[in-house]
Amino acid sequence: MIYVDIKEDRRVFSRLALKDSALVMTSNFMGLINDLSLGGLAFSYCHKGALPVADTALEIIIAHDTFTMAAGQFEIVDNNTVGNKGVDWSILVGRLRFCNLDGGKFMRLWHFIKRNCTFDSSETDDIVGNGIISHYDALPSVSTDLSESLINDRV
Repeated sequence: MIYVDIKEDRRVFSRLALKDSALVMTSNFMGLINDLSLGGLAFSYCHKGALPVADTALEIIIAHDTFTMAAGQFEIVDNNTVGNKGVDWSILVGRLRFCNLDGGKFMRLWHFIKRNCTFDSSETDDIVGNGIISHYDALPSVSTDLSESLINDRV
């Protein structure tokens, strides 16, 4: 599984800056990837009703490019309500978990994000463990030295 932290954490997200704001949307869920002073991939959610379920697809739209996560390939966990935008609307921050991705899908996701994000070259910490990908379990079709390739494959 691949975990992407989406809570506002300056230590993590100040290392990333999106070229443009990005929108995450499902049928009952909208989220904005904010490129504010602290940098990108801090997700804020507005939702009405239930959060996305297993049969809901997720579209990640970054800089007018779209990457679609099929049903069952993501979950939202560790949600915390931090505000209210009117009746039945809440703003949430939490963690987005990608799962059931084959190696090719994961690498397409990684390159999609990398293509549309810039990384602070002054950062010495690796991306895996401290940045956009905070945790992963090696996938069958992905090399076991995936973390090394990600670290060396920075923008």
